[in-house]
Amino acid sequence: MSPNSDPTRFLETAPLVPIEIDLSGRVLYVGPQGQELLGLPAEDWSADDFWMKVVPPDDHSTMWEVRRNTVEARGRHEVDYRMERPDGRVVWVAEILHYAETDDGPLLRGYLWNVTGRKRQELALWKHEERLRGMIRKAPDALILTDAAGVVVNMNDQAEALFQYTLGDIVGSSLEHLLPESLRPRLAQLQSAFERDPQRGSIVEGQPFSVQRADGSEIPVELSLSRVSGEDEESRILWSARDLTVRRRAEAKQRES
Repeated sequence: MSPNSDPTRFLETAPLVPIEIDLSGRVLYVGPQGQELLGLPAEDWSADDFWMKVVPPDDHSTMWEVRRNTVEARGRHEVDYRMERPDGRVVWVAEILHYAETDDGPLLRGYLWNVTGRKRQELALWKHEERLRGMIRKAPDALILTDAAGVVVNMNDQAEALFQYTLGDIVGSSLEHLLPESLRPRLAQLQSAFERDPQRGSIVEGQPFSVQRADGSEIPVELSLSRVSGEDEESRILWSARDLTVRRRAEAKQRES
Protein backbone atom coordinates (compact mmCIF):
# COMPACT_ATOMS: atom_id res chain seq x y z
CA MET A 1 0.00 0.00 0.00
CA SER A 2 1.41 3.40 -0.96
CA PRO A 3 1.63 6.18 1.68
CA ASN A 4 -1.01 8.14 -0.21
CA SER A 5 -3.52 5.29 0.16
CA ASP A 6 -2.92 4.75 3.89
CA PRO A 7 -6.30 5.41 5.62
CA THR A 8 -4.56 6.37 8.87
CA ARG A 9 -2.52 8.99 7.04
CA PHE A 10 -5.70 10.30 5.43
CA LEU A 11 -7.50 10.63 8.78
CA GLU A 12 -4.56 12.45 10.32
CA THR A 13 -4.31 14.99 7.49
CA ALA A 14 -8.02 15.59 6.74
CA PRO A 15 -9.55 18.89 7.98
CA LEU A 16 -11.89 16.91 10.24
CA VAL A 17 -10.82 16.09 13.79
CA PRO A 18 -11.34 12.37 14.50
CA ILE A 19 -12.28 11.78 18.12
CA GLU A 20 -13.34 8.99 20.48
CA ILE A 21 -15.02 9.66 23.82
CA ASP A 22 -15.98 7.22 26.57
CA LEU A 23 -19.46 7.36 28.05
CA SER A 24 -18.30 9.65 30.86
CA GLY A 25 -17.11 12.18 28.28
CA ARG A 26 -13.37 11.56 28.66
CA VAL A 27 -11.48 11.87 25.37
CA LEU A 28 -9.81 8.55 24.53
CA TYR A 29 -8.36 9.65 21.22
CA VAL A 30 -8.13 12.85 19.21
CA GLY A 31 -6.36 13.28 15.89
CA PRO A 32 -3.45 15.70 15.48
CA GLN A 33 -5.87 18.15 13.85
CA GLY A 34 -7.18 18.81 17.37
CA GLN A 35 -4.10 20.85 18.19
CA GLU A 36 -4.66 23.01 15.13
CA LEU A 37 -8.31 23.49 16.09
CA LEU A 38 -7.76 24.47 19.73
CA GLY A 39 -4.04 24.99 20.14
CA LEU A 40 -3.93 22.19 22.73
CA PRO A 41 -1.92 18.94 22.55
CA ALA A 42 -3.66 15.57 22.70
CA GLU A 43 -2.75 15.02 26.36
CA ASP A 44 -4.72 18.14 27.34
CA TRP A 45 -7.78 16.80 25.53
CA SER A 46 -7.72 13.66 27.69
CA ALA A 47 -7.91 15.60 30.98
CA ASP A 48 -10.98 14.82 33.10
CA ASP A 49 -12.04 18.48 33.17
CA PHE A 50 -11.29 19.16 29.49
CA TRP A 51 -14.85 19.89 28.37
CA MET A 52 -15.55 22.06 31.42
CA LYS A 53 -12.51 24.19 30.57
CA VAL A 54 -12.98 24.67 26.83
CA VAL A 55 -16.77 24.72 26.35
CA PRO A 56 -18.57 27.87 27.60
CA PRO A 57 -21.11 27.19 30.37
CA ASP A 58 -24.02 28.26 28.15
CA ASP A 59 -23.26 25.37 25.78
CA HIS A 60 -22.67 22.64 28.38
CA SER A 61 -26.27 21.49 28.79
CA THR A 62 -26.92 21.19 25.06
CA MET A 63 -23.73 19.24 24.40
CA TRP A 64 -24.19 16.78 27.28
CA GLU A 65 -27.90 16.27 26.66
CA VAL A 66 -27.33 15.39 23.01
CA ARG A 67 -24.60 12.94 23.95
CA ARG A 68 -26.76 11.29 26.63
CA ASN A 69 -29.59 10.87 24.13
CA THR A 70 -27.19 9.28 21.65
CA VAL A 71 -26.00 6.77 24.24
CA GLU A 72 -29.55 5.90 25.29
CA ALA A 73 -30.68 5.46 21.69
CA ARG A 74 -27.41 3.82 20.62
CA GLY A 75 -27.58 6.13 17.64
CA ARG A 76 -25.78 9.19 16.27
CA HIS A 77 -26.06 12.94 16.60
CA GLU A 78 -25.02 16.26 15.14
CA VAL A 79 -24.64 19.31 17.37
CA ASP A 80 -22.89 22.69 17.15
CA TYR A 81 -21.25 24.37 20.14
CA ARG A 82 -18.43 26.75 20.99
CA MET A 83 -14.93 25.95 22.22
CA GLU A 84 -12.42 28.44 23.62
CA ARG A 85 -8.73 28.38 22.74
CA PRO A 86 -6.02 29.29 25.30
CA ASP A 87 -5.51 32.61 23.48
CA GLY A 88 -9.15 33.51 24.18
CA ARG A 89 -10.43 33.02 20.64
CA VAL A 90 -13.74 31.21 20.37
CA VAL A 91 -14.33 28.68 17.60
CA TRP A 92 -17.60 27.07 16.65
CA VAL A 93 -17.39 23.33 16.07
CA ALA A 94 -19.81 20.83 14.61
CA GLU A 95 -19.76 17.45 16.34
CA ILE A 96 -20.96 14.25 14.69
CA LEU A 97 -20.66 11.22 16.94
CA HIS A 98 -22.19 7.76 16.87
CA TYR A 99 -22.50 5.09 19.51
CA ALA A 100 -20.11 2.17 18.99
CA GLU A 101 -19.54 -1.14 20.77
CA THR A 102 -15.85 -2.07 20.97
CA ASP A 103 -13.76 -4.76 22.67
CA ASP A 104 -12.92 -2.19 25.34
CA GLY A 105 -16.56 -1.26 25.88
CA PRO A 106 -19.04 1.23 24.40
CA LEU A 107 -17.92 4.68 23.32
CA LEU A 108 -18.81 7.63 21.11
CA ARG A 109 -16.80 7.91 17.92
CA GLY A 110 -16.84 10.50 15.17
CA TYR A 111 -15.54 13.88 14.10
CA LEU A 112 -15.34 17.55 15.01
CA TRP A 113 -14.74 20.32 12.52
CA ASN A 114 -14.45 24.07 12.57
CA VAL A 115 -17.65 25.79 11.42
CA THR A 116 -16.80 29.29 12.68
CA GLY A 117 -17.06 30.76 9.17
CA ARG A 118 -20.52 29.30 8.68
CA LYS A 119 -21.68 30.61 12.05
CA ARG A 120 -20.42 34.10 11.22
CA GLN A 121 -22.43 34.03 8.01
CA GLU A 122 -25.52 32.90 9.93
CA LEU A 123 -25.02 35.71 12.46
CA ALA A 124 -24.58 38.28 9.68
CA LEU A 125 -27.79 37.04 8.04
CA TRP A 126 -29.65 37.21 11.34
CA LYS A 127 -28.47 40.80 11.92
CA HIS A 128 -29.47 41.73 8.38
CA GLU A 129 -32.93 40.26 8.89
CA GLU A 130 -33.25 42.09 12.23
CA ARG A 131 -32.40 45.42 10.57
CA LEU A 132 -34.93 44.69 7.85
CA ARG A 133 -37.62 43.85 10.41
CA GLY A 134 -36.84 47.08 12.26
CA MET A 135 -37.15 49.09 9.06
CA ILE A 136 -40.47 47.46 8.26
CA ARG A 137 -41.89 48.07 11.74
CA LYS A 138 -40.96 51.77 11.79
CA ALA A 139 -42.01 52.74 8.25
CA PRO A 140 -45.01 55.12 7.97
CA ASP A 141 -46.55 53.22 5.04
CA ALA A 142 -47.99 49.73 5.06
CA LEU A 143 -45.12 47.39 4.19
CA ILE A 144 -45.34 43.73 3.27
CA LEU A 145 -42.30 41.53 2.72
CA THR A 146 -42.73 38.55 0.41
CA ASP A 147 -40.45 35.96 -1.10
CA ALA A 148 -39.86 35.84 -4.85
CA ALA A 149 -43.02 33.74 -5.30
CA GLY A 150 -45.20 36.35 -3.56
CA VAL A 151 -45.63 34.48 -0.26
CA VAL A 152 -45.91 36.84 2.73
CA VAL A 153 -42.92 36.67 5.09
CA ASN A 154 -43.52 39.73 7.27
CA MET A 155 -45.53 42.94 7.50
CA ASN A 156 -45.65 45.95 9.80
CA ASP A 157 -48.33 47.34 12.11
CA GLN A 158 -49.44 49.82 9.46
CA ALA A 159 -50.16 46.95 7.08
CA GLU A 160 -52.13 45.14 9.78
CA ALA A 161 -54.23 48.28 10.30
CA LEU A 162 -54.71 48.84 6.57
CA PHE A 163 -55.69 45.28 5.70
CA GLN A 164 -57.28 44.41 9.08
CA TYR A 165 -55.27 41.19 9.29
CA THR A 166 -52.69 40.25 11.89
CA LEU A 167 -49.31 38.95 10.79
CA GLY A 168 -50.27 35.53 12.12
CA ASP A 169 -53.35 35.54 9.88
CA ILE A 170 -51.49 36.27 6.68
CA VAL A 171 -47.88 35.04 6.97
CA GLY A 172 -47.29 32.07 4.68
CA SER A 173 -50.18 33.08 2.41
CA SER A 174 -49.90 34.46 -1.09
CA LEU A 175 -50.09 38.21 -1.53
CA GLU A 176 -53.05 37.47 -3.80
CA HIS A 177 -55.05 36.97 -0.61
CA LEU A 178 -54.97 40.75 -0.11
CA LEU A 179 -56.34 41.57 -3.57
CA PRO A 180 -59.83 41.43 -5.03
CA GLU A 181 -60.18 38.35 -7.20
CA SER A 182 -60.59 40.49 -10.33
CA LEU A 183 -57.15 42.05 -9.80
CA ARG A 184 -55.18 38.92 -8.92
CA PRO A 185 -54.03 38.26 -12.51
CA ARG A 186 -52.62 41.78 -12.52
CA LEU A 187 -50.40 40.93 -9.56
CA ALA A 188 -48.56 38.34 -11.64
CA GLN A 189 -48.10 40.97 -14.37
CA LEU A 190 -46.63 43.42 -11.85
CA GLN A 191 -44.23 40.81 -10.50
CA SER A 192 -43.12 39.88 -14.02
CA ALA A 193 -42.59 43.54 -14.94
CA PHE A 194 -40.59 44.06 -11.77
CA GLU A 195 -38.40 41.03 -12.43
CA ARG A 196 -37.62 42.40 -15.89
CA ASP A 197 -36.82 45.87 -14.53
CA PRO A 198 -36.15 45.74 -10.76
CA GLN A 199 -34.92 49.37 -10.70
CA ARG A 200 -38.43 50.69 -11.26
CA GLY A 201 -39.93 52.46 -8.28
CA SER A 202 -43.66 53.02 -7.97
CA ILE A 203 -45.12 50.96 -10.80
CA VAL A 204 -48.82 51.75 -10.32
CA GLU A 205 -48.65 55.42 -9.39
CA GLY A 206 -51.53 57.35 -10.90
CA GLN A 207 -53.34 54.16 -11.86
CA PRO A 208 -56.32 52.70 -10.02
CA PHE A 209 -55.37 49.75 -7.87
CA SER A 210 -57.37 48.27 -5.04
CA VAL A 211 -56.58 45.95 -2.17
CA GLN A 212 -59.04 43.93 -0.16
CA ARG A 213 -59.45 44.06 3.58
CA ALA A 214 -60.38 41.19 5.86
CA ASP A 215 -64.02 42.34 5.86
CA GLY A 216 -64.14 42.22 2.05
CA SER A 217 -64.13 45.99 1.54
CA GLU A 218 -61.79 47.46 -1.06
CA ILE A 219 -59.58 50.53 -0.71
CA PRO A 220 -57.46 52.36 -3.33
CA VAL A 221 -53.71 52.32 -2.80
CA GLU A 222 -50.51 53.43 -4.44
CA LEU A 223 -48.23 50.42 -4.64
CA SER A 224 -44.46 50.33 -5.05
CA LEU A 225 -41.98 47.48 -5.05
CA SER A 226 -38.31 47.16 -4.16
CA ARG A 227 -35.96 44.23 -4.10
CA VAL A 228 -34.36 43.19 -0.82
CA SER A 229 -31.68 40.50 -0.75
CA GLY A 230 -30.50 38.76 2.41
CA GLU A 231 -26.94 37.71 3.16
CA ASP A 232 -27.89 34.33 1.73
CA GLU A 233 -28.78 36.13 -1.54
CA GLU A 234 -32.35 34.86 -1.33
CA SER A 235 -34.59 37.32 -3.15
CA ARG A 236 -37.24 39.25 -1.22
CA ILE A 237 -39.74 41.81 -2.49
CA LEU A 238 -40.85 44.70 -0.30
CA TRP A 239 -44.34 45.95 -1.18
CA SER A 240 -45.28 49.43 0.01
CA ALA A 241 -48.99 50.31 0.02
CA ARG A 242 -50.11 53.89 0.62
CA ASP A 243 -53.80 54.42 1.34
CA LEU A 244 -55.27 56.83 -1.24
CA THR A 245 -58.73 57.01 0.31
CA VAL A 246 -58.31 60.53 1.72
CA ARG A 247 -56.67 61.80 -1.47
CA ARG A 248 -59.42 60.35 -3.65
CA ARG A 249 -62.12 61.90 -1.48
CA ALA A 250 -60.42 65.30 -1.70
CA GLU A 251 -60.09 64.97 -5.48
CA ALA A 252 -63.76 64.00 -5.77
CA LYS A 253 -64.78 66.96 -3.62
CA GLN A 254 -62.77 69.34 -5.81
CA ARG A 255 -64.42 67.98 -8.94
CA GLU A 256 -67.86 68.44 -7.42
CA SER A 257 -67.11 72.05 -6.55
